Amino acid sequence: MWGLRKALALVSMAVAAASAPQRPPEYVPSAHHAHRPRGAIYNDEVGENVLTASRRRVIEVFGPPASVTRSGRCMIYTIVRSPREGWEFCFLRSGKMRGARGIYR
Repeated sequence: MWGLRKALALVSMAVAAASAPQRPPEYVPSAHHAHRPRGAIYNDEVGENVLTASRRRVIEVFGPPASVTRSGRCMIYTIVRSPREGWEFCFLRSGKMRGARGIYR
């Protein structure tokens, strides 16, 4: 009898742990570069999964942007060795990414 209660308690704890909301994994760039010019990113670091990154995570991974739009909701990074090209990351007020686009000037 005691063994059955213990087994049920363990199962209920496992179900509770499995049903707890999981945090999405943090964005990790597809490549890593030891040195990064301020406001610049390497083109091989940005992939489709960048859309899962928050504003905080983009700044944490890429550093401060080269520029910020007037509204403050979009950050612009230039591409290393291609200063006329870049990436624009736009965010909601909550910090969740709204979209990203390549910039060609």
